[in-house]
Amino acid sequence: MIHVKTESDDIGRTDDITKPPNAIIIHGPYECLLNTVEACAINIWPELNRYFPFIYCVETLVYEHKQHEWESCFDKLGLDPKPIDQCYNGEYGKELELQYAAETNALQPPHKYVPWVVVDGEPLYEDYENFLSYVCNAYKGTDTPQSCTKTYLNAVSKGEGKYKHLVCYMERMIPTWEK
Repeated sequence: MIHVKTESDDIGRTDDITKPPNAIIIHGPYECLLNTVEACAINIWPELNRYFPFIYCVETLVYEHKQHEWESCFDKLGLDPKPIDQCYNGEYGKELELQYAAETNALQPPHKYVPWVVVDGEPLYEDYENFLSYVCNAYKGTDTPQSCTKTYLNAVSKGEGKYKHLVCYMERMIPTWEK
């Protein structure tokens, strides 16, 4: 059993996770909360065009170190917060979080750090920033999406000023950021 206790009273959750897979929260209390919130969003709004804008909004706030403002995404997107609130504050939210943790723990090969990006069952390892080229190579349809055209991929690959290989190794349990 691993006891995952939040370090902040702001979010008011203390989870005692006793069912496998045991959860290990690496990046602090908001990671646990927002993992559950996002799992609830996917479950409540199963269509990609419904849940993805919400998750994108939340993750943008995390990137900007404003994760405590995550609930503002409901107003920004005109979404009803009640179903998400009921889910992440209830047992079902915990079940969803454990379900996603089980999927992560079942990855083969096991994930070694985050982000761990997989396309067609194959991990991209440190080359996750080029995920679009992997997705395009795996695409089997006849109508090639614009984002898979050579012109688009060349333009994306010329991006400058980005961190390379920004990962957090799982075995260290403390974020270690590398360029």
